[in-house]
Amino acid sequence: MMYSTGYISEKEFRPYRKSISNFINNLDLDSCLKNSIKERLTHSYEYSLQKRLSDSIFSIDKCIWELFFSTEEEVEQFIQDIKKARNNLTHPNDQKTTNDSLNCFINYNRILKVIFMCILFKELGITEEIIRDCLLNDGEYSWFMPNKPERNFELPNI
Repeated sequence: MMYSTGYISEKEFRPYRKSISNFINNLDLDSCLKNSIKERLTHSYEYSLQKRLSDSIFSIDKCIWELFFSTEEEVEQFIQDIKKARNNLTHPNDQKTTNDSLNCFINYNRILKVIFMCILFKELGITEEIIRDCLLNDGEYSWFMPNKPERNFELPNI
C-alpha cells in the first residue's frame, strides 16, 4: 500500500512557499510573528493529522471499524479528540489538562494500535472477515469494543 504524504510533493510546493514567504516578508508585522507564520509553511503541503487518521480508519471495512465506533460521527469525534489531546500536549497550559490529555492519548493509542494492525493484516492479504472474527475472539482487544457486553472502558472527554 503506497500512501501519498501530502497534497502535492515538497518539490512542487517550494515555489508556493517562496511566494507566500515573500508576501509575508512585505507585511508590516513583528519579525517574530513573520517567522512563526513562515515556519508553519514548512510542512503545510503534507496531509493533516486529521486527514491521515480519517483515511487510515476508513481504509478498513466498516465491519471492522464498527467494532470500535458506532457511527462515522463517532470516528470523527475520536479523531478530533486525538487532535485536541496532541495539541494540549504540545502546547500545555496547565497540569490537569496535560495529565488528562496524556491519559486520553494513551487510551486512544490502544485503539489506534489495533486499527493499524488491522490495516497491516489487510495489506498482507488476510480478509477483513477473518480479522474481525479474530478481534472479537481475542480478549486483549475486545475490552474496548462497544459491541462486546464486557466492555468496561469509556473514552475520556477532554
